[in-house]
Amino acid sequence: MALISNGTTIASGGSLDVSASPPSSLNAVGSTAALSYYDSTANPGTTVAPNYNWGWSTFAANTYSVHSDRPTGTWRCMGYVASGNHGSRGSVWIRIS
Repeated sequence: MALISNGTTIASGGSLDVSASPPSSLNAVGSTAALSYYDSTANPGTTVAPNYNWGWSTFAANTYSVHSDRPTGTWRCMGYVASGNHGSRGSVWIRIS
């Protein structure tokens, strides 16, 4: 197999395994989730280690989980979370560790 870009061979020979599958369990590294970050701003790429400002989300304004089963680990924001009015905002996050 060869990897060709704009007519130039970048690599040849060998094989490429594209059979990897995404995590299938909740809260696993590599998984994604809809999460709320209460009363805080998160720009795309922001990483957060969860704390009391953190919870599962429905993406609706002023939605916040107060349950003890919050996600664990460190997550990267894949969207934007705007703070204000002491409410939470949801976005897509990916667990990185």
